[in-house]
Amino acid sequence: KKENGPGVARRGSIEAANANKRNSFMAMAQLASFGRKKNVNLDDGEYVFSDDAVFDLSKLEGVLTDEQIEANFSPEIIARARRERDNISFNLYEFCGHRIFYTMHHSFLTKTGIYVLTFSLENMLLKGEFGEHNTIRYLNYWLKSIKYHSPGANVMLVGTHLDSVKESVSDVKRDLDHVDSVLAMIVYPKMKTQKEAVKMKNAFDAANKFAKKLETEASNAAGSRKLNVLKDGDKRLFFAVDLSSVNKTVAAVRKKLDEAAPQQDFFAKSVPIKWMQFLDQMLANGENWLEATKVKECAEETLKGSENIEKEMTSALEMLHELGYIIYITNLKSFRGFVITNPQWLVDATTKIMYSEDVQKFDKEEALKSNLADDVKAGLDHGLISRDFMNFLWGETDTPFFIKYLEQNLLISRWGYGEQGKQSYVAPSLVPRRQASEGAAPDEGSDLKAFFTFGNYLTLGVFERLVCQVVQSTIRGFPDSRPPKLYAGFSQHWFGDDFEFCLRRENNFILCTVISSKKAPIKCISRLLKMFQKLGDLLGQGFSVSTSLIVKKEYVDYADVKTNKLSPWY
Repeated sequence: KKENGPGVARRGSIEAANANKRNSFMAMAQLASFGRKKNVNLDDGEYVFSDDAVFDLSKLEGVLTDEQIEANFSPEIIARARRERDNISFNLYEFCGHRIFYTMHHSFLTKTGIYVLTFSLENMLLKGEFGEHNTIRYLNYWLKSIKYHSPGANVMLVGTHLDSVKESVSDVKRDLDHVDSVLAMIVYPKMKTQKEAVKMKNAFDAANKFAKKLETEASNAAGSRKLNVLKDGDKRLFFAVDLSSVNKTVAAVRKKLDEAAPQQDFFAKSVPIKWMQFLDQMLANGENWLEATKVKECAEETLKGSENIEKEMTSALEMLHELGYIIYITNLKSFRGFVITNPQWLVDATTKIMYSEDVQKFDKEEALKSNLADDVKAGLDHGLISRDFMNFLWGETDTPFFIKYLEQNLLISRWGYGEQGKQSYVAPSLVPRRQASEGAAPDEGSDLKAFFTFGNYLTLGVFERLVCQVVQSTIRGFPDSRPPKLYAGFSQHWFGDDFEFCLRRENNFILCTVISSKKAPIKCISRLLKMFQKLGDLLGQGFSVSTSLIVKKEYVDYADVKTNKLSPWY
């Protein structure tokens, strides 16, 4: 539209006459009393607004009453808004399933999401390490991650490749019932009727009874972290889908999503009209992110008249963050109050740095033409990302933003070793596995072992962030230390001559083994616990650490070891 001419509003866009801006998802209610005429050259959802259209919301406060709506909005706009009120609009985020991206997902998980967790029925029915076992580990990771970061969220389990299963097995129903029984044990790990459930023709009943019991308990417990599993009617805990063609199995998934979305608590929540203006104002300049000062300027311009602009701004930002329209950063010191106005931009950019031989989200050929072959190889072989390669991925303008963002999220750490003058960063998520050809692991001969457990929280993501902190701490406090040796799930570190120790990630705990020390070994564990405190600030409420030390082949609580100054830790 032209700034001084008639404005055009297309179906799905929410644009006001003479308002040259990018508008929000719910601002239909902002179109106030336009002098409007139908343009026969446009489709049914497009209109031209006359030059004398009035757009003044200065006197409209909070959530509008029916009387205010009738008085301030044209009948056509009201009718259209009510018609569209019953439609559902989905924002879709596709989280790459590869393990190298796992440490990044928590930034995008909110309790208002509906999570469609897909898995291969073929793999689930394939016995062995690379079939059923891997699938169970994968499902367990995602369910726990969603449960921690998005308590109360809806989850739909979708088993794909049903067409291949039908071709390869004689009794499809029996095999799908087996998958159901396995899923019941993953979804409800505390269910005491596991053996009974496996014997049943269908595990659905047992799991459903246990789910109801959990819901009853959760209603009486503050901070519950239960999951709501969207089941396939009264048949199964999951949806078996054939994606080889458009068919009723796919339609069943879509139907369930359509049914589940309106049932969420936030779906029909009324929102103050000025909050939508606030969002529009943040989106207006087309920037991917806004500093805290700019966000406040937008709030002061659109939330005029509020008794407490700061408080109302925070409430609006938190709601928009939960709905996935922005990312409101509150847990990173240098970015506190920043708003990512285009979350997909952040997803696309940050995943570029997470790559492997078979997963690459950048143009490798173009990187080689830019004389970055050695840089690409360093990432694959050692998890080291050079500043030159970052400039290639993000451009020199955005690179400083992403470096600081990833550093404060403890996804990368500055690497102070190696070639002089070449600035590099290490990403623990990218380092390769330790090879058997390297001999016995250095932590196998020491009895100075400490175990860190995190309740329901997963060690994947915690371990990599801990390694980042250890590397950062070593560079700052012990610059002359030997360079750490980093592998997937295992690392060896030196704090100068004071300590040599190893970290190892297992499914349910992280193990620290002190190999040698010039000071009391307990001080090494105390230093690591301070790092876990920072992790708690980053990962949010609910993260906690329990620490047990080995004393005379017994597990002893860390606090008891300190109080009694038990050997060999003192």
